[in-house]
This record gives sequence, structure tokens and C-alpha cells, in this order.
Amino acid sequence: MEGTSDLALELAAGALMAIPNLVANMQPMGVGIAIKMDAESIAKLLQCTASVLNLKGQMDMHDAQRAARKGSMIRQLQERRLQANTAGWEIRKIDKDLDVQRVRLALAESEIRAQQQHVERVQEVQEWHRTKYTNAALYSCLENSFRTLYHKAFLLTMQLARKAERSFQFEMASRFGSSNNMSFLAPGGYWDSARDGLLSSNNLYLGLKRLELAYMEKRAYDYEISKNISLRQVDPAALFSLRQTGTASFSLSEVLFDMDFPGHYFRRIKSVGISIPAIVGPYTGLNCIMSLTEHRTGVTPQTASASEPYTYKGRDDVRFQTDTIPVSSIAVSHGTSDSGTFELNFCGERYLPFEGSGCCSKWKLEFPTAHKQFDYNTISDVILHVRYTAVEGGIPMREAANTSVKEYLAAVSSTEVSIVGPTALLDLKNDFPNDWYSLIDGAAVNKLRLSGLAERLPFFTRGRQCMIKRAVAYICKKDIASEGVGITLLDPKSYVFEPPADLTVQVPEGVEVLLIKEMNCDVRVNWELECMILMYNVPRNLLYKVVLDSVAAEK
Repeated sequence: MEGTSDLALELAAGALMAIPNLVANMQPMGVGIAIKMDAESIAKLLQCTASVLNLKGQMDMHDAQRAARKGSMIRQLQERRLQANTAGWEIRKIDKDLDVQRVRLALAESEIRAQQQHVERVQEVQEWHRTKYTNAALYSCLENSFRTLYHKAFLLTMQLARKAERSFQFEMASRFGSSNNMSFLAPGGYWDSARDGLLSSNNLYLGLKRLELAYMEKRAYDYEISKNISLRQVDPAALFSLRQTGTASFSLSEVLFDMDFPGHYFRRIKSVGISIPAIVGPYTGLNCIMSLTEHRTGVTPQTASASEPYTYKGRDDVRFQTDTIPVSSIAVSHGTSDSGTFELNFCGERYLPFEGSGCCSKWKLEFPTAHKQFDYNTISDVILHVRYTAVEGGIPMREAANTSVKEYLAAVSSTEVSIVGPTALLDLKNDFPNDWYSLIDGAAVNKLRLSGLAERLPFFTRGRQCMIKRAVAYICKKDIASEGVGITLLDPKSYVFEPPADLTVQVPEGVEVLLIKEMNCDVRVNWELECMILMYNVPRNLLYKVVLDSVAAEK
């Protein structure tokens, strides 16, 4: 504005310079004043004023410039300070960023080292996997092997399950009647080859649980029976053979058990003990082997009819079956209720000897013959202690069993039927010691009276008319000549039982005899059954035995 003002004054002064000068004298009394009004003075004044204003403007401009420079400097200073502060903050931020980057760098370096170490380890692992024994091929082989082992283990488990099922069928057959009703496992098994046996074990476990449930539901009580059987009463010829040869074979028939409990079936042995009364020395054992050679079990209630007889018809008889038993032979050592075990435990995990076999059976008893430990002739009897179980067959079967026993006794009592019946063994030396002593101490020709024979016969013969159908006398001594040695069997009335001319005498297997005299008697005697033996030219040191075979009895 000041520059504009002085310029205006300059313009005004220039304009006034164009105006002429005016002089006014005022001297009334000669004294006065002269007033000169010229434009030049005013112009000069204006010029002076303009110069002053110009100078002031220049001074103000200078001050303004200085102020502007100062402000600019101050602004620049502030800007520099701001920039310095900003730069300082940026430096601090950069320092922090540097610290962060240093940390990141350290982390990156550590990660690089870790990666390098990892790479080294991976290389080592790779090298180890490349050179180790357990490679991919081995794992493939292991996979196939484990699959095969699992399959074989399952098959083994299946076999054990089948054995458990067969044991169940064997032990519980009396409750189910037929093995077809006792199948709880799938006939084809449970293995699914398409799925590598998936859930096979679960299905097998379910089948075993069904088997366990059936066992718990069908557990029942069977008759438990003990029976003592004397070999001397059942088969004296076998006892005679045992004394002479050390070996005896005998059988236990169905009639023997029907006499005790008619109407029972499914008779199966639980245990068998044996007692052998004999004269042995101290610390001497009655060592022998007892074996079960044959047996059968009646598995269904039997009824007597014309088309289906009660008795056993042969191997094709479907009413009887023969099961394979685990133990069919025992070693007898002490001979007193000897069961062939150290301790007879009916609650043990193993099957007992002969357990599960049928009571209708055939047996064989063998003593060592090469080196005898005692004199087998001192064996007075062999007693079997049979413990067995049975199932009630009902009234029809009981009546059929009683009828069968009656028919058997009637058959052996008949003189027209050729059937081997009950037999009595008479050991003259041991059963008639007084008469025997009198005999061997007498003359050359002797008579030995066998009295009280009725008391030695089975109880069922009491009250019946007895008859001797056949008698066999044995003189056993292999080192004595048979010339001139004779034996005759007499009844109390001195009736001589002469043997038929065409009679063929069957010697027990292995028995060495000097003389066998057999007579078909068919002679009825009174209740005081007696007979006499007439012997001549017989050395006194011989052992005499008489077997009264087929001792029949009638009402």
C-alpha cells in the first residue's frame, strides 16, 4: 500500500508542477505578508512526502523482507526441527525396526540352521531308511505275514472252538439226544476272505456265547452210580488165564448193569479203579497195564419190540455209538482202588482215564511176563470199581430191560440153548485148603469133595434148582509128562461124567496145561450142590483148578 501511496503522491506532484505559481501579497500598511501559492512547492512537498513514504515503504519493505526472511528462517527452523524430530522418531523407529529385523534375522538364521540341521537329519534318515533292513519291501512282507498269521491264529481259534463244541456234544449228548441239535458254530466257519476276516472274531465270540448259554441251560443231574465188579464172578476163565499167562481179556455186558438198574441208558464211565488181591513181598508193586479195547453207549431210550429188539444188534445198531476217549489205558502200580492217577480228582481240568466210555465194554489186563515180580497164581480176584453216570429211560425201557434179563437167565438155564452162561471158578488149593491138604497127603488115588458150591454161586441162583451144564478141569504143569495122569468128575452119587469122544477142548490163550478134562454134564443137583473129583497118577506138587462153566439155574 505504501508503494501505491508514494506513487500517487508522485503523480500528484507531477500534476501540480503543471499548475502555474500564484503569489499573494498582503501589505496593508506596507507591512504585511506576501503569500506565494505555487504548485511547485506543493509538488515538492508531495514529492518529499512521496519520498518519505517511499523511504518508509522501502524501510518497511526491508523490514518486511527481513521479517519474511526471519519468518522464513523461523519456518525453516521449525521445519528443520520438525524434520529433525521426525527424523529422530524415524531414526528411533528405524532403530526399533533394525532391532526387529536383527531379531528376525537371528530367527531366520536360526531357522536356516534348523532347516539345515533338519535337512541333514532328513538326509541321515533317508540314508538310514535306504540302507536299513526294514524297508518298504519288508513292511509289505510283514503285512502279508501278519495277514497270514492272523488267518492261521483265527483258524487255530476256530479249531479250539470246534473242540469245545465237540466236548459239549460229548458231555451233553444225554440232554440233547442228537448231535444235530448241538451245533452252535457255523459249519463253514466265519472267515470272510473278501474282507480279510473282518468281524470274524466277533461272530466266533457270539457262537461261543451261544454254546455257553446252551451249557448253562442244559446242565442237569445224571445218576451217579458206583459198582464193584469181580472178575472171578464175571469171567473166571479170564482170571484163570491171568494167573497162568499174566494176560486176561474180559467184557462187561449190558445185562450186568440192567440187573442193578433196569431202565437206565446212556451209561458212561466216569472213572475205573482196580483192586488186585494177591500175595506180594514188601515194597513190591502190582504192576500191570489195563486197557479198554472196545466200548459202546446206548444213546436213546430203547423199547423192546419185534422189529427192534432190546439187546445190541451189532455195529449197524444206530441206538448205540462208540466215542473216542482221551485215555484208554492206565498203568496199575499199587493195585488197591488204583485209578491210574496220583489223585482221583473229579473236578480237574483233564478227562480222567476211561472217562466218557460206555459201560458195555471189553478190557484187557496185562502183567509183565519177562520178569515177574511175584507169583501170579496168588491173585485171588480182580475187582473193578466202576463209577459211571446214567440217565433214566422211563418205564417202557425198564420193562424191556427186565424182560431182557429174564430172557438171558432163561436162555442160560435151558439145556436146549447153547449159550455161555455164568461161570464159577474153583481153585482147589485156595478155596478148599483143608480138603486139598488131605488130598495131597493121602494115597495115590484120591477123591476131593467140593462141598458148599451153592454158596459160591451168584445170589440170583438162590432158591432155584441148579444144574452143572459143563465142567472143565485143568492140571497145569508144563514139566510133567501126561502119560498115566487122569481126572474124573463125579457127582455125590458117584455118577461119572464121561467126556464125549469128539469133544474139542479149547485152551485159554497162553495157558500151558498138562491135562484138560471136559465133561458135558447137564446134571441137575440139589440145593447143596456138590461134586467130587477123582484123580489118579497125579503128582502131589501139581496145582489143580476146576472151572464149572455155565452154571445154570432154574426155578
